[in-house]
Amino acid sequence: MREVFERMSHPTTGVEVRNRRWLLRTYDRCFVGSELVDWLIHNQLVQTRKVRGSSLTHSLTRLSLARDGHLTRRNLVNEYQDAVALGNMYLQKHYLHHVTRDHTFKDENLYYRFVVRLVIERELSVIARTRH
Repeated sequence: MREVFERMSHPTTGVEVRNRRWLLRTYDRCFVGSELVDWLIHNQLVQTRKVRGSSLTHSLTRLSLARDGHLTRRNLVNEYQDAVALGNMYLQKHYLHHVTRDHTFKDENLYYRFVVRLVIERELSVIARTRH
């Protein structure tokens, strides 16, 4: 699970994270839900945007049963077809969140942030400030 997260949140090869504007407000360091879905499909980490009639609970149960607790590329392609359900799993595990925390993960023009990346960036910023 962490390996896939690191790939999709990578600053240069992951989904594009940048400041975005909506209704006269700027949201810092965020990405669009539909762009993450596109990225997951393009990188062959999921098979479809959303499987009709798929059960999020059933998919999450299958994912949590990975032998070593890590999600591998094979696990995703063979066991996990639904990109929206994968996004919601990361949201539930607090790897990402909607910028105003009003939505679950959706394949729409909604803004999300990678929570873990924000924590790392803040820690590095504090370390850099204490060195000067």
